[in-house]
Amino acid sequence: MLWQDHTWPELADAARKGYLVVQPCGSTEQHGKHLPVDTDSAIVFEVAQRAADEVGRTLVLPCLHYGLSSHHLDFPGTVSLSLETYTTLFRDIARCVAHHGFKILILLNGHGGNTAALWALAIIPSGPKGVPGKTVLVRSAAQDWSPCTFLLGVSCWSTTK
Repeated sequence: MLWQDHTWPELADAARKGYLVVQPCGSTEQHGKHLPVDTDSAIVFEVAQRAADEVGRTLVLPCLHYGLSSHHLDFPGTVSLSLETYTTLFRDIARCVAHHGFKILILLNGHGGNTAALWALAIIPSGPKGVPGKTVLVRSAAQDWSPCTFLLGVSCWSTTK
């Protein structure tokens, strides 16, 4: 179920019913001469939707199409955020989701360049300022550790097994 397809009363009802919320985390950067710059975003958004359909009682937020991609800036089309902007953005999203009564926000990472920032957020023991809950690290098939924040998170790659 896509967050943006619902009215605020429907979202309030979903929060009361304990729905999970998934935030797909993509990027806008090169993937060779043969793939579009939204490849990471398209993949992680599709994985999020399929997982939500499979699990049920899950809402998928609009995909975050920008990530940490400064290592790709030599390729035209790359749009990269600063570390400060990126981490502030997730804190603000988590704060809003929690404010509306949702208890679990899953950050689904689809871009390797985002890993360090999400890892940095993951070491905050009680979640970002103003967001209750615990931080959990989930083993990833593609990386040593997949960063997880705001109660729970997982990388796109760990859902493909």
